[in-house]
Amino acid sequence: MNEIRKLAEQLRKTILVLKNRLWIELSEDQETIADYNRMQLNRGMRADNTYLPDYSEASVEMYGKLPGPIRLYDTGKFWNSIKIKTTEDTITILNTDKKYLPPIDLRGTYDQSIIGISKDNLDDFLESRIMPALFDELEKLF
Repeated sequence: MNEIRKLAEQLRKTILVLKNRLWIELSEDQETIADYNRMQLNRGMRADNTYLPDYSEASVEMYGKLPGPIRLYDTGKFWNSIKIKTTEDTITILNTDKKYLPPIDLRGTYDQSIIGISKDNLDDFLESRIMPALFDELEKLF
């Protein structure tokens, strides 16, 4: 029974160490997370993997927009206003641009999922950034 208690305590400590390292990595990689959102928008894709509507012919001909899905990029202000907020137990992707606030709220026009990252991008982020850090931490423990 004593061995089980020792093992349980070691497991509890390991989980705590990994959780702390996870939040350190998330806090340090905020710009990377925001970049995933920008990459999606560059393809005209929302976080739910659906595409924004295509630019109109007038937008393409008169304003020089590329044919295909709307990318929500004119001056770069909207894209550059994508920020990450981390707390003790949450991570939030938000946008501080005035176009994201009433009365011009782009979420009403293009849906709330223009801000956020897709499951595929989240998986890629976890695989390329988070998992190596957690494995590194595990190697230190054992």
